[in-house]
Amino acid sequence: RFHKTTSSSTLMSATTIFNNAFLCIIGIVLSAYSIYVEHKVHQHDQYDGPDGGEEFQALCDIELIGASCSAVFSLPEGK
Repeated sequence: RFHKTTSSSTLMSATTIFNNAFLCIIGIVLSAYSIYVEHKVHQHDQYDGPDGGEEFQALCDIELIGASCSAVFSLPEGK
């Protein structure tokens, strides 16, 4: 009456655990990068002014589609 685990269910469980761990790591890396971008944008605004100095270009600033995560952190809502 006990449920006997088979190798396929064990494999599925291991795959699920791996997938969850992988997605967790991706989330942590993306969160850390967003904090880095926010810091660089704030540092640029504080020391160089909004129009001066070298412009910081984040990897998530994609001109082709008009997306800019660093512009979001410059908005009052993003601070």
